[in-house]
Amino acid sequence: MKYKRMLGLLPVLLLSVSAVFCNAAETITLENEIVSAELAANGLLQIYDKQLDSTIRLDDAPFSLTVNDDVIESSGLTATLSKRGRNSAVCTYETDRWIVSVVYELKPSWRFVSKQLMVTAKDGSDYTVKNIRLFSGKLHNEIREAYKLTAGRYGLSLRLKDEVGSGCFVLVQNPHTEYSVEGQNISATYDPDMKWQSAHGAFPSDRLCIGTYKLTGNTFRSDMAREWEYVQEPAQFLKEGSQIDWAEIEAVTECTRAFLRQDRQKSIRVHIGWCENDYQIDRSTEEGKEEYRRIIDQAAAMGCQYVLHTSAHDKIAPPQESKDAWQWENVLWFNLGQKIRKDEWIPGKNPIPADVKAIIKYAKSKDVKLLAYAYPSMPFMQNPEWTKWLTSQGKRPQGYLTVDTGLRSYQDWWVNKLLSFCEATTCAGFSFDHWWIAYDDELGPVSSKYQQWFGTRRILDELRKRSPEIIIDTRQQVHHFGTWTWLAGSYPHPMMSDEQPGSFNAIVDLSTDRVNGARQRYIAWRLMTRDFCPTEILPGFITHQTMRSDAERRMRKDKYRSRDWDYLGWKYNLLSSVATAPFNHVINYVPARDIQEFMSFSKEDKAFFNYWLDFTDENATYMKRVRPIIGQPMVGRCDGTSAIIEDEGYVFLFNPNYRTMKAEFKLDSSIGLSKGSSFVLRELYPEEGRYIAAPGKGTW
Repeated sequence: MKYKRMLGLLPVLLLSVSAVFCNAAETITLENEIVSAELAANGLLQIYDKQLDSTIRLDDAPFSLTVNDDVIESSGLTATLSKRGRNSAVCTYETDRWIVSVVYELKPSWRFVSKQLMVTAKDGSDYTVKNIRLFSGKLHNEIREAYKLTAGRYGLSLRLKDEVGSGCFVLVQNPHTEYSVEGQNISATYDPDMKWQSAHGAFPSDRLCIGTYKLTGNTFRSDMAREWEYVQEPAQFLKEGSQIDWAEIEAVTECTRAFLRQDRQKSIRVHIGWCENDYQIDRSTEEGKEEYRRIIDQAAAMGCQYVLHTSAHDKIAPPQESKDAWQWENVLWFNLGQKIRKDEWIPGKNPIPADVKAIIKYAKSKDVKLLAYAYPSMPFMQNPEWTKWLTSQGKRPQGYLTVDTGLRSYQDWWVNKLLSFCEATTCAGFSFDHWWIAYDDELGPVSSKYQQWFGTRRILDELRKRSPEIIIDTRQQVHHFGTWTWLAGSYPHPMMSDEQPGSFNAIVDLSTDRVNGARQRYIAWRLMTRDFCPTEILPGFITHQTMRSDAERRMRKDKYRSRDWDYLGWKYNLLSSVATAPFNHVINYVPARDIQEFMSFSKEDKAFFNYWLDFTDENATYMKRVRPIIGQPMVGRCDGTSAIIEDEGYVFLFNPNYRTMKAEFKLDSSIGLSKGSSFVLRELYPEEGRYIAAPGKGTW
């Protein structure tokens, strides 16, 4: 019987919990099944890893922060240390104007301890947090090597000089922190320059996390060869240069996984309409209505649960009235984006246009829900505060320079507008694009870059909190800001760039879908090994986006390239995505706009497509363990992934070359095996059971 079922039979037990206070000389221990952490009033003293039987010992780790013009140094203040249950403790510091609470947490299953500052103004006034030094302490364990995770973007990995090869990571949950190591001394500092209103409660710093690991010896080159680059000796190239150990990747990824906002158990299957240039379709015509319904029909037949709606409707949204830099506003919000910007259509107040209501109803009849395309950075003028950073200089909000998304008033309005739209239209979620969160103060009195980033994360968190099942597809610019930004979303940008075939230089191939399959695996490798992105939010990319521009590089808005299904490469592409991003099937071009192509896509091909999407759900427990093996996708070699629990699971191998090549790997911990000494391998594709049925033809 599973433990979770047994727990359901237990009576409810109510406990009264009170804080336990300690004086400065006493210590507190936080503990879970993996590690224990010892704290004193002056900070974290040690972390003991029970499974590894190793201890990380620290000097006191004082903090400092600058609020307005006040510099608050913990080393000069008296702390009150209190314990809140088994997994949390708080050190409280006070000055004449400020209260700073330092919250330490060690939750069940964490192999790390988190530290977070909470700042409160005693007089209830508003303030600006300018600088935060979350950690500045000494590690007593001798450091053999300090490795900067992705050039410091994700913190430090401190490889220790001991017999067992242990180590620890130190990171702050944002992409703005500066880390330094001088001998045994470590510091982590960032400058939020963040305006804060006391009415919103205490200002929360980002968490500092310190965790443990044991090196495995299974390493990967930390930087990547460009995917189109020919390396004469690829095996030698992968052995050279700076290396990252699988234990480091796994430890930091498990840390990020602990903060996912969804517990994903099944895949989501989203069709991206713009990939067959659906914006060329005018649904105000009968021909356009019929053509767009075919897209929904085919997407449904291929297993899609959601379709991102980006078709045009020239009567509801005239293209010439678009105010965004890309001239796509006419397809936003189910063609209601222009009217929403101008407050001419308010969700829940104004009636839904008949053609919009009709396409929503048609999708529902096919068991498909529609997603809306939305740009946060538009010249919304409902509140003058949002664009004051421009208007105060006599500038007109337009193009790329629009609202300041660092402002909480805008964030609240935007989230409320999104959710009210979903309620009014049954919209199942959004694809966010054109999200400009890197305005510089040289342009005007705009929020700091950190505050803009903080606002983006808050918007995504609020959406997930208030609508737990909503689909959140995040694209440009959000994909630049790293895993700590993406945790509330469904997935970041699948290609981490524009996905048009001419927008990236991939592994060369005669098949468009094979190009995209190799590109998808390349990006997945980067996300797993350099961005420490949990499998649950890794973005897939199935099939391709057809070209938008003609030979003269003009973006075509007429009927252009409506027949572009890749019969040679789509299966390779599908399996590339299944093997690397099993929880997010982002399905691009589907054969639908051209009637002959629509009719020619066979039942057998649809069945194949659905079989592999279903495979990921049926094996979700294994697929959560997807990991890279062999080495990065590149010309001149094979690559792959594994998904194994203890001694059972799956291995996926790919050859992006036009010649037969060996794919070599060991049956050991490097692919996730843990106990056994002999194994049976059975081929599932392309020829199921080939070697197991005919022993002697291989070493399987």
